[in-house]
Amino acid sequence: MAPNNDDALYLRNISQGLLEEFCNTIFNTLYITSNPAKFLNTDWVNVKDLKAFVASLSRPPADKNSKPAFQHHVHDFLFM
Repeated sequence: MAPNNDDALYLRNISQGLLEEFCNTIFNTLYITSNPAKFLNTDWVNVKDLKAFVASLSRPPADKNSKPAFQHHVHDFLFM
């Protein structure tokens, strides 16, 4: 099934690593290595399932009053 424009844009913005992780949750390693041609493009991706997978990995938004676990202090440096 050809993705619509929104799905195509979504897929273009997904990292290769995340797409591979998603693939590994859907297909077992033997199937992937036995059918490499299937994974040369993104026709195998069900975008609705991919979005659900990405959402399951996401953390809930941080409370705006909470402090980060660590703070990164930036100092002014002059590079020449």
